[in-house]
Amino acid sequence: IKDSGNSRATIALGSFASAEGAYELERKCNIKPYVLNTPIGVKATDEYIMQLSKLTGKDIPYSLEEERGQLVDIMTDTHYHFHGKRAAIFGDPDIVISMTEFVLSLGIIPAYVLTGTPGKAFENEINELFAEAGISGKVKTSADLLTLHKWIKEDSVDVMIGNTYGKYIAKEEDIPLVRVGFPVLDRSVHSYLPIVGYRGSMRLIEKISTALLDRADRDADFEDMELVM
Repeated sequence: IKDSGNSRATIALGSFASAEGAYELERKCNIKPYVLNTPIGVKATDEYIMQLSKLTGKDIPYSLEEERGQLVDIMTDTHYHFHGKRAAIFGDPDIVISMTEFVLSLGIIPAYVLTGTPGKAFENEINELFAEAGISGKVKTSADLLTLHKWIKEDSVDVMIGNTYGKYIAKEEDIPLVRVGFPVLDRSVHSYLPIVGYRGSMRLIEKISTALLDRADRDADFEDMELVM
């Protein structure tokens, strides 16, 4: 940290958490900032890796190209698990923005997107994603989980994606909860496993897919259960 004033550039991952620090280094040390989304999913991870390659002049390692190919293959192979499913996404804005972009690429409709952080920038970014995807959804800043619960009461979703605080709504409304972001207080080991980059995105696909398929198994009559899903 002490030597950060001698950096070639600053890459800030997540505008809400990191942009101001990057701009302060620019003001004080004349270091050019690059503000990117948290690298979740193909698009955001591509942008991060391409920026690193451009700044360093280094080629992208084959190992990363291979991971990217694996992620795209998994997205293609599992698309029918996700197509048309509706999700509620909540939590810190930098995670929520990237998760919204990622689930859209999977075919999931982010019906409800909200954060407790204030500011119109969040709503603008989410609404841009909605417009690009040609969908409509509800988005709100400075929001709490009471707002989310009201929305779900009016029109439920197939899955919730967010931190531990959503578990009470998930239980009351009988909705699978995929724990992502901070804090996750009621599960172990998650802090050792990534959700960023290509490999982290594979893990997120596995978590969301498992939640949806577990629900399908639970709700199916015994004679209708599928062995291969």
